[in-house]
Amino acid sequence: MEIPMKRYDEKREFNKHSKLHRYLAYRYPGSITLEEYNYQVCEIVLTVTHIIIEDKLYDPENPTIILCDIILEDAIDIHAFHITSLKRVITRQFTKTPDDPTGPHNVDGGMFDLHITSPATNNETYALPSWANPNAKAVRARVDNIKRPFDTRGSYYVSPKLLTVFKTIRDISPNQIIFEYKEITAMLTTYIMENKTRLFNPKNHLIAMVKDDLLGEVFGVLAFHRNQAIGLLRQQLKPFNYTLFGETLIGQNTYNDPIRPQNRT
Repeated sequence: MEIPMKRYDEKREFNKHSKLHRYLAYRYPGSITLEEYNYQVCEIVLTVTHIIIEDKLYDPENPTIILCDIILEDAIDIHAFHITSLKRVITRQFTKTPDDPTGPHNVDGGMFDLHITSPATNNETYALPSWANPNAKAVRARVDNIKRPFDTRGSYYVSPKLLTVFKTIRDISPNQIIFEYKEITAMLTTYIMENKTRLFNPKNHLIAMVKDDLLGEVFGVLAFHRNQAIGLLRQQLKPFNYTLFGETLIGQNTYNDPIRPQNRT
C-alpha cells in the first residue's frame, strides 16, 4: 500500500529500534541524528535514494531493481526490491499508524505468477529512475512491449539460450525450436517455480535473483520483478511466419509433430 500523497510531506517518527535510523544518522550526521526521531517521509526517501545512487545499488541492466549491499540490507531488512516499493520499505521503520501496510517482510505480497499482469499496462513497467540507462536490457524490453503489438495466440522461435533453460525441465525434441506462446510462458513459469528456493529471497517473493542462474544469462540481468518477466521473455522470441499460396500464416511446425495444428491469422 502506497503512502497517501497528503501524508508524503508530513513528519513520521522512527520507531525506537529502527536500524535504518541508526544507519542514516551514522551516514549523514549533519542532517539526521540519533536524538531526533521525527522526519518528513520525503526527506528519508530522498536520503535513501541518494545512497542507492552514490553506492550504485541497482542492476545496471535492470535499473528499477534495487540490490542492497550488506549494510543497507541489514538496515531495511530486505535483500532486493523494486524501486516503486521504496516508500513501503522505509515506512516499516516508522511507528505504526492505522494505514500502515501489513506484513513484516514481503513488501509486495503475493507470489511469482507470469499470468497476473501485462508488461504494457502495469505501472511497474513505467517506473524508471533517474539513473536508468535507456539502453539497459530491461528498459529496452519495456519500450518494445509498449510500442510493439504481440500476438499471444501465435507461435514463436525460441532463442537457443532460452531453449537451454527449457531443456532442464522438459524433454524437448532436438529439432523443435518453435512453440506456441502459451507453452513458452508455461515452461518459464515451471522453471521458476521448480527453482524458487534458489531464485527467491524469503523476504521478497516477487524478485527473482538470477545473477548466477541460466535465466540471468538469457535475460542479461542480475534480477527481475514478476511484472518484468514477460517483457524480458518476449525479447527472446521471434514470430514464425511463412507464405503458402500467397497467404501469410503463422505457426508452421518444422519438426515432426502431426498432432499440433497449424495456426492461421
